[in-house]
Amino acid sequence: MQSLCTFDLCELAAQIIADECSTPNFTIEKPKIKEYENARYLYVYFCHNHINASFPIIRRTMLCYKYPKTVHQVFRRMYFRRKDNNLKMTLHYITKEYEERLKEFKAVDVKPRETGKQLCIFNFQ
Repeated sequence: MQSLCTFDLCELAAQIIADECSTPNFTIEKPKIKEYENARYLYVYFCHNHINASFPIIRRTMLCYKYPKTVHQVFRRMYFRRKDNNLKMTLHYITKEYEERLKEFKAVDVKPRETGKQLCIFNFQ
């Protein structure tokens, strides 16, 4: 079993959303294009609802947002839009793709935990 941190899971979600929306580097760049804004909205909503990432962690992964309240505002706007049929379909596809990629995802520089090993302080043999 590999231990994955929330940053790794958010990065995986960012890759999937970037592929789906055709918006590379949407977490870093801040052009005022509708596709980039939609990708950011999907990313914030998906990370908070499906990955269960907190707003400060999402804000640290989104380098394009300077103002701390922005992530809360984006989530609120996306929450009111969540019942749109196109948005439901996109979120369903992203969730399905996320689950498939998570099965074969490996974290970078993280050692998996070992179970069944006990620390031996004294060696009496």
